[in-house]
Amino acid sequence: MNNDRDSRRREWWNRQKNHPPFNPSGHRRKAGHDYRGCCIYMITLVSKDRKPLLGTLRDSDTSNPDPWIEFSPLGHEVFRLWHNIPDYHPEIKMLRVCIMPDHLHGILHVTKSLSCHLGNVINGFKKGCNDVSRERFGDVLWETGYHDRILTGKGQLDAMFKYDDDNPRRLWIKRNHPEISRCIEM
Repeated sequence: MNNDRDSRRREWWNRQKNHPPFNPSGHRRKAGHDYRGCCIYMITLVSKDRKPLLGTLRDSDTSNPDPWIEFSPLGHEVFRLWHNIPDYHPEIKMLRVCIMPDHLHGILHVTKSLSCHLGNVINGFKKGCNDVSRERFGDVLWETGYHDRILTGKGQLDAMFKYDDDNPRRLWIKRNHPEISRCIEM
């Protein structure tokens, strides 16, 4: 009986070796990638229950020819904390941040090897934001985990900059013209 159970366990374990590593947040990291090494990443964080706590979508006006996001006080604090990451990790250069009402896209460049996993850096940032959110709203700001995209291909960084720049316009179209929003998704 024990031999049969051990055999099934070995088979299960061998199947698991071919899968990306398990992450309790449900987000998988790229197998074999060194998340301490030099690289450019686009990080996406989502607010808990997709609550629009970070800002409000505004229509274009005389000062802004395109739709834009007006930050809430919490959104301003998140912006500040994002740009403070290099104070704690000088090996990281912040390239861009796009704060939307219910999520954030941040592009960062690890210029020298980190002493810790990139996930520790992101979790430190999230903890700072969650502390502010708990103080103001009595609850955490972010969902568990984060999504990362490793930018290594030619033109990927420029494409992500354009994606971030266009994010408020796509949200405006999605809200005001849901019948055509699927046609313009990237």
